[in-house]
Amino acid sequence: MEKQYNLAEACGNSFVIFDCLTLSDVNKEFLKKAHACLLKEQRDDALILVDGEEKNDALYGEMLVLGADGVLAEYCGNGSRACAAYLFKYYPRFKHYFIKNKKASYQLLRYAEHIYSAQLAPANFVPNIKFIAKTDVFNKNDNGIYSFVYEGKRIFYVEVMEPNLILNEKMSNHELFSLGRKLNQHADLFPIGININACVILPDNVLQVMTYERGVQRLTLSCGTGATAAVALYLNRTQGNVNVITLGGLLEIRVDKINIELKGPATLE
Repeated sequence: MEKQYNLAEACGNSFVIFDCLTLSDVNKEFLKKAHACLLKEQRDDALILVDGEEKNDALYGEMLVLGADGVLAEYCGNGSRACAAYLFKYYPRFKHYFIKNKKASYQLLRYAEHIYSAQLAPANFVPNIKFIAKTDVFNKNDNGIYSFVYEGKRIFYVEVMEPNLILNEKMSNHELFSLGRKLNQHADLFPIGININACVILPDNVLQVMTYERGVQRLTLSCGTGATAAVALYLNRTQGNVNVITLGGLLEIRVDKINIELKGPATLE
């Protein structure tokens, strides 16, 4: 690979980070090489930082998320914290750091050693035609939450920068994998795939979430957008702080009127 890269991990998810902040974008040839590197390193996603922009004491950059399937994803919650660990270490002259896209900029924060947070956009509960080909499959309840029934299971739609489906029930790894594989084979309904999350409500404002991720077509140790989607559904359009237990560790999620904050561990290897 012509560009130097770093390895990172965030709550069990593993990444290859490419620093291309001096470039406005990367071409298909670079993406092809980055994908080959991702497969070689056996990581979940490749994170490519591009279009770096300095504003006073802040550094802004766009994060391209390249999955093992070779397709660019919308966002990666845990990946944004991995990028935070990278930016705080290698660009220490700045006081503030942001991941930007066409719609907004989302701040990255450091709380302690190996503990970072990332802002995410507010949750959207209405099926998005960008992700859902047949929105009429979903029914809306009195709270404006959309769901559909599949194999006797009530499945809710929540979008937190990435499309997510939520089931409020305990499932084994095998059951969730089987369901995720089946749903992601319905290209007529989910044209770019979709994350599937099994959520269990525990005492003391704690959720337990397992996720089948569309980018790798398997269960992962953690999914940042999946965890935040589960929290948004649990809070039912209200504000609050919720801890989420994943197979990769603990995530702390805060939902307010403006955005969502996703806090948890992230390290460079």
